[in-house]
Amino acid sequence: MAQKIVLAAILMQTQKVALIQQTKGGDWELPSGLLSSTHETTEDGMSDILDNLGIATKIDDADFYATTYIQTADEYIVYNLYAPTNWTGEIINPTVHADWVNFSDLRVRNLPESVLELLTSFFEMKKVQNPTHMHSDTKSELSKMNTRRARGLDVLKTLRGDDPVEQAKQLKSKWGDLADDIIDFALGEVWSSPDLDRRTRSLITVGMTAALGGRPQALSAHLDGALNHGATLGEISATLRMVAVYAGFPAALEGWSIMEKVMEKNNNASPSNEEQS
Repeated sequence: MAQKIVLAAILMQTQKVALIQQTKGGDWELPSGLLSSTHETTEDGMSDILDNLGIATKIDDADFYATTYIQTADEYIVYNLYAPTNWTGEIINPTVHADWVNFSDLRVRNLPESVLELLTSFFEMKKVQNPTHMHSDTKSELSKMNTRRARGLDVLKTLRGDDPVEQAKQLKSKWGDLADDIIDFALGEVWSSPDLDRRTRSLITVGMTAALGGRPQALSAHLDGALNHGATLGEISATLRMVAVYAGFPAALEGWSIMEKVMEKNNNASPSNEEQS
């Protein structure tokens, strides 16, 4: 399945959000474009995409909001969302049609579900930040906390495939404050960084967890996460073969046994029966 990386921006003015239509009669979407091999970083890519639309800004990592995923019948989209705070200009590009719309507009509601969820969380966060009596430093810290939590919950959702809010409650009841560190730092800071896609991160985590050995529960969970993130059986088995080379066959064999149980649970064929490419 083909994979592409889309960079999109939330641009707001007077409580309205910018949408564009890249082809006549096509779907409305947030100002966006594809990450190119000519872009050194995703931030450079987002800056370039907005510049081509008529928006002047210099995107940095503080403008990153969250990553989500969109899967269709023939492609897998890694969707990185930015919320630039300092920008000027107007969307003026002869190849696109642009409009500023209210959040309740049907065109917003027709955005892909995962994108709409992120946009909704952003609007909710903006409501919290708006009180005029709140000190600017407090606003900044609250924004950072809310953004990290939103990112962490999004990663938790794609890893586990369940309601992330309910998953967070279960983690909190089991591990107390450590659960906040998992969601806000491990998931909200490290896992949600756009430098690596989540499929790659899952395969790395499977390899490291298997190499450490003696962690069947964690390995099983991250094997599920790898499948949720689009990893194939061949990629997972290849990862465990690397474990055998660099961490020893006992660790790899232990991981292989856990992998087969996970595959059986998910009704997948054993990787030993899958043709390797």
